[in-house]
Amino acid sequence: MFETAIDVTSKELQARVGKFLFYDRILDNFLPILLLFAVLIPISINYVIELMGYSVPQNWTGVEVAIGGSFTYVLMKMLVRKRREYHVESDEWVRFYTYSIFVNLQNYDKTRSLGVKKSYRKKALKNCRNFVSSLEERWVIGNLKPILQLVGNSISDLKKNLRYRVIPAIKDGDEELLKQVSQIIYNFLISSRDLSIEGINEINRQMSERLPSKEPLKLGLLAKGAKLIKAHGALKHSLALITIGISSFIIGYIGWTYGVPVEYAWMGGIAIFVCFTGIYFQKYG
Repeated sequence: MFETAIDVTSKELQARVGKFLFYDRILDNFLPILLLFAVLIPISINYVIELMGYSVPQNWTGVEVAIGGSFTYVLMKMLVRKRREYHVESDEWVRFYTYSIFVNLQNYDKTRSLGVKKSYRKKALKNCRNFVSSLEERWVIGNLKPILQLVGNSISDLKKNLRYRVIPAIKDGDEELLKQVSQIIYNFLISSRDLSIEGINEINRQMSERLPSKEPLKLGLLAKGAKLIKAHGALKHSLALITIGISSFIIGYIGWTYGVPVEYAWMGGIAIFVCFTGIYFQKYG
């Protein structure tokens, strides 16, 4: 069984996903990098210059912010283009994560060292959580209502089963339960070679019948709020723009308090808002 699973997922896919995730992690942290280049470094340089007894030209900070923002925006576009070179299809994400979970569960079963077993269980748990995140962030279903009803329900059930059945079983389940998880994930891995809605429905059936559910009876306020924001794209984007706007205002105000002429301080804040907004919609729009 183990050898068959290895054949399913090629080394090329493992390497490509690794590259994609590398650039994706950089882009996930790009707004703080932009803040560093466009604001903190210019302000710090000006502060050091003033400490040395020299005067900073009135429009110098605005120029620094513009240069830093432009450089960072160009770098971001290059990273987006580079990530696109390693594009991973939806069925390939399934193959990648089911393979990773399965291998760690197999290694867990084979080893007798308690410390090593714990390590493999943690890796399988991390892979499964990343799998759920991948389903939520990377699977684009479409806008046609019949497709949403047919595909959306299956994907929604899959996410629920992974979150409330598979993850708890990997985290706290006994040896027998882990064997059940390993078999189901293996079946999912095999079906990912020709992924279909029927195949996903069959995996959902196996998870529902073989694994106990740990779904909470009630969602907390934070969980409800997060679910509402995820479900409504307009609300999510509005909150993001409000956050970017407040941050840009604070940055402009800080620049003004450091002696930057008011027109340049607010121009810098507006420029940062535009850059932040462009980067946000480039990734999440």
